[in-house]
Amino acid sequence: MAQIPAGTNRPSQLSKQTGDAWENRARHWLESQGLRFIAANARERGGEIDLIMRDGAVTVLSRCATAVAPGTVRGGQRHPAKTTTTA
Repeated sequence: MAQIPAGTNRPSQLSKQTGDAWENRARHWLESQGLRFIAANARERGGEIDLIMRDGAVTVLSRCATAVAPGTVRGGQRHPAKTTTTA
């Protein structure tokens, strides 16, 4: 069986590229709404914060995630609908 060369379009690499692209879009949208960029991909013991922004005196912590449309087949699996709650 043929091996996939390291670092060339592996599913995990493509997922990271997709995630990075959506994080960038989210950052630019938030900036267009007047928020100021502070940091990206801050890692701590509890996980990762994708974007840290400022909205005046308020610090905004954002976790970005791409969603799969309900019924989409991805990686050979059908994904159910997902709900997102914002605070």
